[in-house]
This record gives sequence, C-alpha cells and structure tokens, in this order.
Amino acid sequence: MDFSGYIRVFAKNEATGRAIYVRLARLETDEKRRALFLKLAEHDLKHYRLWLSIIGVREVGFSRMKVARYLLFRWLFGVTFAVKLMERREHQALMQYKEALSKGVVPGDKKAEIEEIINDELSDEEDLIGLIEDERVKYLGSTMLGLNDALVELTGALAGFASAISKTLLIGFGGLVVGIAAALSMAASHYLSVEVSEHTVIDPAKAAVYTGVSYILTILLLVAPFFVLSEIFIALTISLAFNISLVVIISYYSSVVLGLSFKRRTLKMLVFGLGIAAATYLIGRALNTYLGIEA
Repeated sequence: MDFSGYIRVFAKNEATGRAIYVRLARLETDEKRRALFLKLAEHDLKHYRLWLSIIGVREVGFSRMKVARYLLFRWLFGVTFAVKLMERREHQALMQYKEALSKGVVPGDKKAEIEEIINDELSDEEDLIGLIEDERVKYLGSTMLGLNDALVELTGALAGFASAISKTLLIGFGGLVVGIAAALSMAASHYLSVEVSEHTVIDPAKAAVYTGVSYILTILLLVAPFFVLSEIFIALTISLAFNISLVVIISYYSSVVLGLSFKRRTLKMLVFGLGIAAATYLIGRALNTYLGIEA
C-alpha cells in the first residue's frame, strides 16, 4: 500500500512548524526564547528532510495561511498562547507518527529515526513550556475575573433595563454607569484579596488593573449597540451576540493556555450569562407591570 500521501502531509506539517518558529524567533526580544525557537526550527527542518527522504521527494511547501494565523495569535494573545497552540498541534502529530510506526507506514530501517523524532518533539515541548513566562498568562486569572463578571452582571443589567426602559440611550447610559461602578469595585476587591493572600506570586496593583481594564473594555462593547441603535430589541440582540462571541474567544483562549475543556467552559459561561439575562428581563417585566413604572 502506498503511504506517500501521509508522509507528504507529515513533511508539510514539519515545514510549516519550522516556518512558524523562524518567524517567532524574529519577533522575539528575549535571547533565551529566540535561541529556543531557532533550536525548534532546526529540529523541524531535520524531521522535514527525513520525511522527504522516505518518499524520495526534494521539497514540499508549507502552509502560509497557518503561519499567518499563528503570528496573528501571537500578536493578539501573546507568545505563550501561540506556542501552546502549536504544541497541541504537534502532540497530535506525535500520535500520528506513533500510529504510522505501528501500521508500517514507514520502512523498517527508518524506525529508529522516527522514534528519535518523537523523542525530540517531547523534549522540545517540555523545554519550551518551561521557559516561557508571559505576563498576560500570569495575570490570566485576574483578566478572566473581570471578563466573566462583566459578561454575567452587565448582560443581566442590560436585559433588566431593556424590560422597563423604552429608550436605548437611557439603557446604554444606565449600563455604562453600573458597569464602571462595578469595574472599580471589582478591581478594588481583587486588589485587597491578592494583597492579603499568603501564596500569591502576582502584584496586587497589576492584578487590579487587569481585572478593572478587562471589565471596562467588556462593558464598552456590550453597551455600544444601545448608543448607536434606537430599536431596543435589535440593540439587545447585538449585545447578546457580542456576549456570546466573547464567551467563545475567552473559552478558547483558556482551553489552550490552561488546558481546560473548551466545550464545557463555553456551555457553563453561556448558561450563567444568558440564564441570568433571561431571569433579570422577566423580573424587570414583572416589576414594571406590578409597579407601573415607565421610562
């Protein structure tokens, strides 16, 4: 059976990995990180050449789209996110390599070299994750605290306001005021909790800033539709769409960096956020009907 197609894919993956590491090295200012990226690039080049030698091909191209995607992730979410995403992908490749060995995809005389590839990748992954320290990851808990609270609390507040107030500007203004107050309160509370913690390794002031800023940026996004649109239902729908989009992005980021379940975390955040929004909307309607308040 001809397995050259599988091996060509392996070679292309290694070529793509090398291209990513080379570009990450060019962007890196830390000498240790740059040296490690270049080392990984050399390993991928060695692996790439081995795969080519097995099928007797001189060269295969790499995926420019994947390279661009990883560089975008690096810019948006930091170097740790991009690297951990790559390591997840390389782990899948390792499983494929082991399967290739077990199914006789590669010639018997190349078995030792393929096993060396697997050992290289495992060792490189440990070195890489152990070396990198990204401040955005270090304060990820503080950022997540601000984002999660803003998504749950403000979405609920906006839904409640929308059930009783007839003007989108008033809803947006109310949400903005409530959100900013909550952001400042949350930042202050987080500062105090980190300051008194005996086991913390993060700076209380920085933790408070990450929490407050992430909260404020989230509320600005969620209230924006109410300052632009005049139809309450449409503005609320767009705000909820922003909420869902942020939940997906946050869940994906934390699943990559912290190894959490993407589906489980997304489902929990959506249940809490949208569930509270629905509950506050109904409570607002009930209070509006009972008290006869109109604005």
